Amino acid sequence: LVVKKTATADIIEVVDRINAYVAEKQGLLPEGLRISVANDASGPVRNRISVVGSNAIIGFVLVVIILIIFLDFRSSFLIALSIPTSFAITLIFLPLTDSDINVVSLAAMIIALGMIVDQSIVVSENALVYYRDQRTKREAILEGAYEVVVPVVASVLTTILAFGPMFAMSGTMGKFVFVIPVVVIASLLGSIFNGFFILPNHLRHALPDTAPQGEAQRSWQDRFFDRIAIPYRRILPEVLRHRYLAIAAALALLVFSLFWARAMMTVNLFPPDGAENFFIYVELPEEATLNATEEIVAEIEEEIRALPPEELRFYTAKIGTATSDELAQPVGGEENLAYLQVSLVPFSKRDRDAGDVMAELRERVLAREGILDRTRALRFELQKPGPPAGKPIELHVHGDRDADRLAVVNEVVAYLEAYPGVSDVTTNHKLGREEYKLVIDYEKLARTSLTVQDVASTLRIAFDGIRATSIVRNNEEVGIRVRFPIEHRQDVRNVLDLTVRNPQGNLVPIRAFARLDTTRAETAIHHTDGDVTTTIYGQTDIETPAQGVINRTVADFSETLRRYPDVRFSYGGEAEETQESMQSLLMAFVGGVIAI
Repeated sequence: LVVKKTATADIIEVVDRINAYVAEKQGLLPEGLRISVANDASGPVRNRISVVGSNAIIGFVLVVIILIIFLDFRSSFLIALSIPTSFAITLIFLPLTDSDINVVSLAAMIIALGMIVDQSIVVSENALVYYRDQRTKREAILEGAYEVVVPVVASVLTTILAFGPMFAMSGTMGKFVFVIPVVVIASLLGSIFNGFFILPNHLRHALPDTAPQGEAQRSWQDRFFDRIAIPYRRILPEVLRHRYLAIAAALALLVFSLFWARAMMTVNLFPPDGAENFFIYVELPEEATLNATEEIVAEIEEEIRALPPEELRFYTAKIGTATSDELAQPVGGEENLAYLQVSLVPFSKRDRDAGDVMAELRERVLAREGILDRTRALRFELQKPGPPAGKPIELHVHGDRDADRLAVVNEVVAYLEAYPGVSDVTTNHKLGREEYKLVIDYEKLARTSLTVQDVASTLRIAFDGIRATSIVRNNEEVGIRVRFPIEHRQDVRNVLDLTVRNPQGNLVPIRAFARLDTTRAETAIHHTDGDVTTTIYGQTDIETPAQGVINRTVADFSETLRRYPDVRFSYGGEAEETQESMQSLLMAFVGGVIAI
């Protein structure tokens, strides 16, 4: 039973109600039956809420500690209060943008955590400067706030402009990260409100009426930073004196960092970090029975149960389907297919990541005696956290000529299977069960004065039958259907012995102008923009970027495509999403820099 919530429902509340219902009904079941919750999607959300809560507490404490080094304890505490104040304003603002509290918005709050105290620090420090200059408390706070309005607002605007271009990101990633700039911008606006309207009132009540005078107003922080300022005062004039050299060094460092990043770093917008689930897809030959598929699944389940109990949370298996989408295909459609879902405990509670667990399980399953001989395909696929982006490798091969297209597909599959870091290569080119094809020699058929329609009608009548007459039985009309006896219909070779009456009244056996060939047709023919398309899928490890694999494959097969001019490549899935997102992000970055 699959339970799906509406877009506006609270996932934690929904899951809690389901768990309560299951617990209530558990005791009413007959002996031997039980209900178990196999997949709790609220887990990541609960974990993020816990992370945000703990990060907020830790951040609050660290901010206070750091501020105490620079300011007095009283001011530090008041500045730290901007964290809950800004987040409260953010939570008020979120519903106005049709956003809610989810994994991404909670992560965005963690991002904003370190930025929302900056405005309060500037306002508070500037007010304290005037306060120590023997101004009245009211004058010091007002002058200190007024003086930094423009630079503080400008600083916040530049940060907003840095995050604002994320609204322009396209593709699945753009929809996924849309809430990040919403949360960050709302938090920054909340921090401005706190810094200029709430903090001054706190300072008014917290500061003594008169500031200490003389050496008494110098704190240990002042004396500490006086010592730090001595070497700084020596270095700064030298940097200013050789300003062009300093600028050149900074630019050189920037260029070096870009080349270093290009050489040493990979772009992976959909990393597997934190993954908790993976799937095992099983495909046997088409003639396999349900029992044969069940035997293979039982062997895989045996290996799954051997996983350490501190890593395995649950697993499920379904026989008769090859999709993990419960609503995409009814179970029981194909007896030779099955899939298993393995769910691990949260990443924070285990030592190994899901990729390592899956790799070990794959090795153990493939090592079982005879399992590769009894299966046509056995694929392991990690369910990465984040937005649905398709398979890491999703290469489309277009071409209306089946022989040319499939020749290229076979070459690419062999190439990817040998590619380091690529695994579980498969295609959507699936052949159905063995079938017989009646191949007609049209010249011989023409000499008999018969047509294809004559032959087809005879075959249909022989196997499906035709209503010849009817009788009345118990005042009801009962039709009489005439067709081949069952023993003749069970042997397809009898088709060639069928005779077809031609216009001259002669009975012509089908074997006189046709033959029976054994073949296996495709279960489905896929089209893209009018072209017949075969798609190649594959998985990559964490050190192998999918976009790099696609680019290398397309480049290495340029010569092959010249031999098959009617065949062309395109790609989708994770590689397409990565390219689309990176292009839009680059344009947004340039726009953001110009705006700043």
